[in-house]
Amino acid sequence: MNEQRLIQEQQQRLIQQQRLTQQQMMLVKMLEMPAAEMAEHVNTELNDNPALERVDDADDLTHSDNQLDNDDTAETFDEQNERQERKDALDSALEQLGDNDDEVSPADGYHQGTASAEPAQYEADIPSFYDQLKEQMMELQLTDTERAILEYLIGSLESDGLLHKDISTICDELAIYNNIDVAESEIERMLAILQTFDPAGVGARSLQECLLIQINRREESQTKQLMRRVITQYYRAFTHNQWDKIQQSLQLSDVQAEALRAQLSKLNPKPGVAYDGTANGKWQQITPDIIVETSDDGHISFTFNDGDIPQLCVSREFLDMVDTYKRNKDGLNRNAKEAILFAKEKIDKARRFIRAVEQRRQTLTLVTQAIIDWQRQYFLDGDESDLRPMILKDIATVTGLDISTVSRVANAKYMQTQWGIHPLKFFFSDGYVGSNGKKTSTRRLLVALQELIDKAHAKGIKIILDIVLNHTGNFGEENLCKEFERNTKLRNQAEIDACMIPNSDMLGSDYITIVGAQQYQRRLALMKNTDGQNHDIHNYWHHTANNWNWDFPSRWMGQIAGDCVDLNTENDEVAQYLVKCYGEFIKMGVDGFRIDTSGHISVSYTHLTLPTILRV
Repeated sequence: MNEQRLIQEQQQRLIQQQRLTQQQMMLVKMLEMPAAEMAEHVNTELNDNPALERVDDADDLTHSDNQLDNDDTAETFDEQNERQERKDALDSALEQLGDNDDEVSPADGYHQGTASAEPAQYEADIPSFYDQLKEQMMELQLTDTERAILEYLIGSLESDGLLHKDISTICDELAIYNNIDVAESEIERMLAILQTFDPAGVGARSLQECLLIQINRREESQTKQLMRRVITQYYRAFTHNQWDKIQQSLQLSDVQAEALRAQLSKLNPKPGVAYDGTANGKWQQITPDIIVETSDDGHISFTFNDGDIPQLCVSREFLDMVDTYKRNKDGLNRNAKEAILFAKEKIDKARRFIRAVEQRRQTLTLVTQAIIDWQRQYFLDGDESDLRPMILKDIATVTGLDISTVSRVANAKYMQTQWGIHPLKFFFSDGYVGSNGKKTSTRRLLVALQELIDKAHAKGIKIILDIVLNHTGNFGEENLCKEFERNTKLRNQAEIDACMIPNSDMLGSDYITIVGAQQYQRRLALMKNTDGQNHDIHNYWHHTANNWNWDFPSRWMGQIAGDCVDLNTENDEVAQYLVKCYGEFIKMGVDGFRIDTSGHISVSYTHLTLPTILRV
């Protein structure tokens, strides 16, 4: 007897553990879902579990039940039919449970009709942003050369719908890759045609031009004139949200200023942002998961775009049925007991689902509020350079959540702000510590570099970037061999201890205790295999030290210096990494690069990767 009781207790604990695991797995899955996918998931669960209902449906049902005896017409035909279907489904389930006592198990659950455990997957045939622009192009009467130029311009657009390449670069690329030799004025003319396409603002070369294109499409009015003046004469004040200055300069009343501001807020700074590339190469319209509102007094609030996600509750019919059977449990037969077990299983499943939905919302709330608090200045002025360094660990620390949880929340979700729609990952960036000890977001540095490039190009100056991407220091490389972490708790981030927390898995648990010369050799061994052991298992670096000659191809595989650990450019993974690095600078408008020790780089690498880099 005691043994049987022990077995039962163990089984109960096991069931509890399984349920806990199921709850956690359910929440993890939900956290990764954007709003549209979450709404679909809820609807699927509503169809699969008769004990789960929409709150509105439950309220309607209760009301109609109370009125039924007095007035059968209180319900619409659809409401009556839906209520009857739910009752029929319940009755059918109870009947089936007793058909075969030997085969029915409470754990098997119930699947009505031919419904599958997994919902059918349908893939919408949504034309890509590129295809939509090409369709508009095909409606025009163009020569073959004009069509080729326009198609190349469409292909050169960034995901935001803007053109970040300058006309001279496109002119050169057309000549090199398409054998089309045309004047820049012809490309300008075709670009003007592209800028007449929808969505309004597509093909603009700057945010200012993008907004002006949208304004110019409006019917003539005093508001249109004021909008144009703001974007042309007071653009800097506009981008920095200095509406007091704008209002005073234009001599507007409070009502006029507010109305003008409301009209300008309707403009789309990124006309291509409504489309997002998916894994299968298609583009789908983005539905923002979070909507952030910033008031004039600096108050920032947010709401979730969950209009398609209904409020949920447990079916009153199922609860009443269980209560009825419990009150008469002494007289229950086997079929009735199985009916209770079935109903209880569905009720428990519904409650777990509702709890997971609530936990998802609570977690989203915590993370969203933390992001807004951290990046408050950006939500006030929309200036990307004001984005502070922020990594997943920072938000995890603030919220008390696990880093993996924050990562799941940030995945595939979008936030709508008055400055545009951004993926949540937009707000995350690493930081750089300057000589003054001040930590600056890498995004701020990129914004500053972009401004420098744009101003130089405006004066006809080319930008040649002296950046060494063919070897690294002996302290490793962030993305290929991360030897150290940063201690963000230290007040002075300029201190060496702030950025030199050794990765014990790579450098050894005793690294911090050995002398500097030994630490130096430990780092070299990790990347150059100087101790005769293969630590560089991915083959990211060259390992030939002295057995090479500048006059022979062997120099391609050799080390230049002890401190400068040469990247293995013949490794496909390394090559693609370098292509991405160069490509990002090319997108910003960098005109050329100074390559360090170019004679040391393999000819095969140059021939294979250079065309790829130029196409980025």
